[in-house]
Amino acid sequence: MTILYAHLNIASIEETGVIAGIGATWAVNRNGFTTDPGAFAASIAQHRARGSMPAMLLHHDHQRPIGRWTDIEPKADGLHVVGKLARDTRDGAEAYNLVRAGALSGLSIGLGPGSNLKFVDERGEGNTRVRRYTQADLNEVSLVSVPADPDALVLTVAGLRSARDIEDMFRQANVSSRKAKAAATAAWRAIDATAEPNTENLKHILSAATRSLSRFHGDKK
Repeated sequence: MTILYAHLNIASIEETGVIAGIGATWAVNRNGFTTDPGAFAASIAQHRARGSMPAMLLHHDHQRPIGRWTDIEPKADGLHVVGKLARDTRDGAEAYNLVRAGALSGLSIGLGPGSNLKFVDERGEGNTRVRRYTQADLNEVSLVSVPADPDALVLTVAGLRSARDIEDMFRQANVSSRKAKAAATAAWRAIDATAEPNTENLKHILSAATRSLSRFHGDKK
């Protein structure tokens, strides 16, 4: 099996164990590998036809499944994955806690061997060797502790449990205590009134609010 350590962007991890991120980008990683955006198209289509998904593993260990990927889609910036950690299992609970703590901060894809694995060897920057995969079977996407991209952006949005969690987000963005508390209280009322808030929309709303409020943090009361 070929393993490609990739850029990680954990977009969200909710209290329910739902996790979303980018399993691979189309850039060359520090191991000299890259994949075409369409490299997994046939493999993903086959999974969907069978009603299956690539495995969700911990550190590429086939003896340590930690949940199930529910959606995998290639987009312009990379291979987007959404899944749910099995928090009622030992490994699933471990992975969840480590991600929440920021200690498990990488994603990595595992490609199946065989005739479906196709690639071309090219020369990249500084005449370095680059292997570009043009077609591959996507066997699994693992959570790992050391991704190959040293500049990988890790963005974790923990499940919100109270207005204090939102207030802390504002405070970290240098919003004044008074304004952070007022904004968090109003935001929590709106969130708490919704049975199933859209986490992705919520993340963008709070990020925009944080940027706006941070411009006016002169009062530290």
